[in-house]
Amino acid sequence: MHDYLAGTGWTLDAPTNLITNLVIALQAGLLTLRVLPGARLESERFWGWFFAFMAVAALAGAVKHGYPPDPGLPMRFWAVVVSNTATVAAAGFAQLATVETLLGGAAARTWMQRIVVGQVGAACIGSMLWPGFTPALLCTVGGLTPILVVESVRSLLDRPGASAIASGFALTALGGIAYAMKTSPAPWLTYIDIAHLFTVASLAFIYLGVLERSGRELAGGAERTANGAANADSRGWSWLET
Repeated sequence: MHDYLAGTGWTLDAPTNLITNLVIALQAGLLTLRVLPGARLESERFWGWFFAFMAVAALAGAVKHGYPPDPGLPMRFWAVVVSNTATVAAAGFAQLATVETLLGGAAARTWMQRIVVGQVGAACIGSMLWPGFTPALLCTVGGLTPILVVESVRSLLDRPGASAIASGFALTALGGIAYAMKTSPAPWLTYIDIAHLFTVASLAFIYLGVLERSGRELAGGAERTANGAANADSRGWSWLET
């Protein structure tokens, strides 16, 4: 599908793909503004950057679908590279957030950061050598599958936010399956659009999970601080009770 925009010299490779990308970019951008500026936990900051890179990936995807599917066009080529790299970076920050929640500490964060840098580098180089979404898809599946497994197990243990986050990544997986199977229910609604719609729902669930988890962790931290202060006061005045 190629729609020519008269007087602009610009063609739309897939108008619906462009629109759904812009919806994701707007949604992810708004969620970034909701999470990142006021983040008080390291894991919360990582989730904020997850949403930020999803917004970048979607914007670059919108640019990509504003050009004919010719990898020889410089603008389309770089849009593919940026979109793929940002997608994998987003997955990397989701991994960092999960590891931070599970383990915490500088050591765990450091080795996870090295893994994420490797994934992002592989996606960037792969996108330059093999135009298309396949390099990013492989890196993303490898990065997000462990999160889906971990959060699913944590949801069974009734951990805060785990059920919503697991649901979000399950929707992402369904979108990936629709993309891989090229499921297109109508000529105007492509398998890429279906994957994008799953992404919109996924981001909403992940955001709800992040809110729940951050609220519980902050409340738990405040309670532990209050209990610690009470215990210290009790120890401080215990000499009066003897």
